[in-house]
Amino acid sequence: MSAGVVTSSGPIRDLLSQPQVLRLFGSSMVGRLPMGAIGLVLILHVREVTGSYAAGGLAAGCFALGLGVSAPVIGRVIDRRGQTRVIVAAAVIAAAALAGLAAVPESTPLAVLLVLATLAGAAEPPLGACLRALWPALAPGPDRLHAAYALESVAVEFTYVLGPLLIGGAVAAQSPRAALALCGALLIAGTIAFAATPASQAAPRGVVAGARPLAGALASPGIRTLMLVYVCVATGFGVLEVAIAAFAEAEGSRAWAGPLLAIWGVGSMAGGVLAARAGAPADP
Repeated sequence: MSAGVVTSSGPIRDLLSQPQVLRLFGSSMVGRLPMGAIGLVLILHVREVTGSYAAGGLAAGCFALGLGVSAPVIGRVIDRRGQTRVIVAAAVIAAAALAGLAAVPESTPLAVLLVLATLAGAAEPPLGACLRALWPALAPGPDRLHAAYALESVAVEFTYVLGPLLIGGAVAAQSPRAALALCGALLIAGTIAFAATPASQAAPRGVVAGARPLAGALASPGIRTLMLVYVCVATGFGVLEVAIAAFAEAEGSRAWAGPLLAIWGVGSMAGGVLAARAGAPADP
């Protein structure tokens, strides 16, 4: 089969039949599942420890802040050092922070919880970005590459469907502490499996040519505009996470917080599947 030729079985099925793709995609999905539910779990856990949903929302915000601040830094380190060691080290630190959060006694000061939440977010390994960097080599040809990016969008929404259901189930069956431990275990398992693939180990490293602006990509007005839009959207998501968790508890069923959040991603996931089946559009 020549590069770029998609079989009649469908673009996504053809993509997943390529060497290493299924293993890379599957392991990245395992490692990213906690991202779909970590905000909810932090809200519920900190609410349980402190008695305040406001404190829970603050902890989830600190996680997101740590993630946003560290992501460009981790990305640059990966460009210079390669994926394998960086993402494994990051996953170990993030899982340790989640384990620390799960183990704290109920008398723990809020400041300690916020520091651990920030550390967990700051050390989150960028499995999605690492996989996207590998797609051009793994999925040669415009049709396969389009299917790969469409599949990636489906994967993101899938984490926001299955993640809350799976992690929310752990909350209902055990406690938010058990859910935090599960998040750490999934993160470690998925990251190690991803890093063990030959494609990840052989990922090309970026070449630094000449001086770079201190702001990096943020020096571009277009990127700054996109970041502003994303911050506004993410703020709305964060507010809704807290509101849904509080609403579910007020209605007498905290376990419903996960399924309510999972409903969010269903429409977007369906849209991603339809985009993949439509194929790559013509260049403008």
